[in-house]
Amino acid sequence: MFECCSNITFMDFSELNSSEVTCMYRMFDYCTSLISINFTNFNASKVKNIYRTFYQCSSLVSLDLSSFDTSNIVYMYNMFNGCFSLTSLNLYNFDTSKLSEIKEMFKDCKKLEYINFKRFNEINITSFTNIFKAVPENAILCIKENLKVDKILTHIIPKKCYVIDCSDDWK
Repeated sequence: MFECCSNITFMDFSELNSSEVTCMYRMFDYCTSLISINFTNFNASKVKNIYRTFYQCSSLVSLDLSSFDTSNIVYMYNMFNGCFSLTSLNLYNFDTSKLSEIKEMFKDCKKLEYINFKRFNEINITSFTNIFKAVPENAILCIKENLKVDKILTHIIPKKCYVIDCSDDWK
């Protein structure tokens, strides 16, 4: 939709009727000047593919996806790959129960210090390849207490990232 729109710095989707959107594949791919996007009230309940949505959005500083209903999303791979300027991502509300692909999701997020991935569920995920490649050492990953993290830990331990338990009342 906006792929390679390299001159756009801000987008506002707060008034957009997005109730029938099913695919956000490469929506902002290579929007290299994009700094911020307003997704308040964005209805993502029917979206199944969010592959490369913010790929190479190298100037993206802030991103509030708290209103996203991700319960039907199957593909998230490369979603934030190349978002060099992001320092934190609050994905607290992300429901990943139907997710199958997340490879290279945070690859090259070189300033990312914090990811809240509390509702993360790896049960159907087939590929974790390079999920945290080039994420800084000592980044903090917030996950739920009982997550079976074997698959994801193999990608975190070499980076010396911190994994913390986020209790139900902590965001």
